[in-house]
Amino acid sequence: MPKIVTLHIMLIDLNKKVAGFQDIFKGYMGAIAQISQNIQESLDVLLRNAQFISGMSYQKDFSQKSLEQVSGDMLKEMTKLALLKEELQALSQSTIADIKG
Repeated sequence: MPKIVTLHIMLIDLNKKVAGFQDIFKGYMGAIAQISQNIQESLDVLLRNAQFISGMSYQKDFSQKSLEQVSGDMLKEMTKLALLKEELQALSQSTIADIKG
């Protein structure tokens, strides 16, 4: 009988640890999902602006000021993507460190 009680206590402890791991993985998944969404939004802006600039190159009377504004927006998005890349790298490094333990 004491072995059954000990086994039951060990199973309860194991279930708590598994639940803790599930919470950690949910946190990582949430962070990755947020970073992924931000990357997709930045890429969308970059692609739209690239299309705009491509279209302007075929126009004879395009506005230099408009081109500067779009180029500035693209630089902002590239900076944002670089920061998101660093965030993703930091997350993957912490994940690897957690796995190695």
